[in-house]
Amino acid sequence: MKDARKDFRVMRIQGDYNFTRDDGEILKALLDSKEKGTMIALAVPFIGAGVFITAVDDLFLNDGETYIQIKNFDVTGRIIERTRIPLKEIIGACPLNSQWANPYLKNITNDSATITSPSEE
Repeated sequence: MKDARKDFRVMRIQGDYNFTRDDGEILKALLDSKEKGTMIALAVPFIGAGVFITAVDDLFLNDGETYIQIKNFDVTGRIIERTRIPLKEIIGACPLNSQWANPYLKNITNDSATITSPSEE
């Protein structure tokens, strides 16, 4: 039987974004985001429809369940209301090589900023 939780579609933005649906690979991508300060694209119906490009602040255990604390907003500045996410609610992740930068502190006139996928290096 197909796992409906893992069935999602992602709009292609620019470049090749390889979303993983494997729980172990999702956890590795989250750890990399936290350790390297890089962005990550997440599919998490628990916090809303679509994909959120943000970064990981922390990973922790609570009552035996793994939780992820993400930034309060995505790369576009959209506020994310639920930032403490149970790992089991993440249905897809795509690690990105771009460093996280607060969208509110960026120079607004810099229109050339791009988000790169690992395959574009």
